[in-house]
Amino acid sequence: NALYSASSDGTVNIWDLRGPGTPIHTFKSGGKEFWCADMSVDGTMLAAGFAHRLRVFDMRTRKVFRNYTDVHTDDLTQVHYHPTLPAILVTGSEDGLMCVLNNENPDIDDALQAVLSVGSP
Repeated sequence: NALYSASSDGTVNIWDLRGPGTPIHTFKSGGKEFWCADMSVDGTMLAAGFAHRLRVFDMRTRKVFRNYTDVHTDDLTQVHYHPTLPAILVTGSEDGLMCVLNNENPDIDDALQAVLSVGSP
């Protein structure tokens, strides 16, 4: 019964579809517009992309869990969690790359599992 939205105002909002129409929580990027967001299969993590960065929020604490600053060299436009492995996510960017990450690792060099060149959109 939850919906999340990434917005050009620099927020990702979590909405309760049964509620009065106001967000139940808002995550902020610090001024950059969010392009994409996805929730982990177990509902504990929310990943959101802005500029060339990926920010992962812990839904239990409502705080930033990971902040990967060098995932891509251009705007990050897609982020999707693995359907059964809650720590694995895939990102896509206007730089023409897809990255597979394990967000259990805080360092981007350790988190990055694979990079695939898929060309520009």
